[in-house]
Formats: sequence, C-alpha cells, structure tokens
Amino acid sequence: MDLVFRDGAEADMTDGGTTQRRPGSAHIFLMRCLLASACVAIAAVLLLGMYLNSSQAPVLVSRILTDYLRQPVRVTALRTNGVTISLIGVTLGNPPDVTPGNLCRMDVLTIAPDWGNMLTGRRSLRLLSCTGLVIDLRRNRSGVWNFSQ
Repeated sequence: MDLVFRDGAEADMTDGGTTQRRPGSAHIFLMRCLLASACVAIAAVLLLGMYLNSSQAPVLVSRILTDYLRQPVRVTALRTNGVTISLIGVTLGNPPDVTPGNLCRMDVLTIAPDWGNMLTGRRSLRLLSCTGLVIDLRRNRSGVWNFSQ
C-alpha cells in the first residue's frame, strides 16, 4: 500500500516498514554524483599540474625514461603550459661500452599530445620540438657507433 502526502512525498507501507521517497530523489542523487565527479576531476588536474612543476617530477621522468631506453637519461626540470609539457636540460648518456659522456643533449624538449587521438588509443603528438640539440657520435673499441646500440 502506498500513501501520498500533501507535499508530494510517497510512503511505501509494504513489509510493515515505512520509507519515504521524494519525487526526483534519484535525479538529485545523480546530479550530486556528477558534481562530485567533476570536482574530483578538476582537483586531479590541478594537483597533476602542481606535481609536474615540482622538483620531484624530473627525477621520476628521468627514472622512467632510463628504464624504458636502457640508457641513462637525466631531466633537470619540467614545465607545463596548458597541454604542452617542456622537459628542460635533457641528456641521454652513452651506452656502457662507449667512453663516458652524452650521446645527445637538448636544452628544451617540448611535447604537446593530440588528446583526441590519445583518448581513442592512438599514440599521437600535436607538437614535438627540440631546441639546443647537440649529438656526440662516437665508436666503441669494436667500431660500433654509440647511436646504433
């Protein structure tokens, strides 16, 4: 048995209990969930921007690139400008069997992803720019170039 009150609320009297449902309560709940999700997303973007401009981000990026390339990589700073990320002071070390030094050095490496394609699963960049690129080509004792390893 359902009861309807003057203010439009309904009471469900089945199983001996009473629960009140207001009209549109599901709509209000969904709107609150959507608002909370938007707040969390905005906070995540702001925190990510703050982290990328911190002193810890270049250390983490250097470690990730070193593991990926299997050669020593060092990034001295990161800067963000909208969706563009700039890696400042990037150095790529020589392979272990070549004389110590850097294979290449860049003053600034600027990357801007193409988010439309990235969100669909395609790796795509809108911008990739290098400034101050210096490449030092050397051979090891076997005559193999440092860039071919």
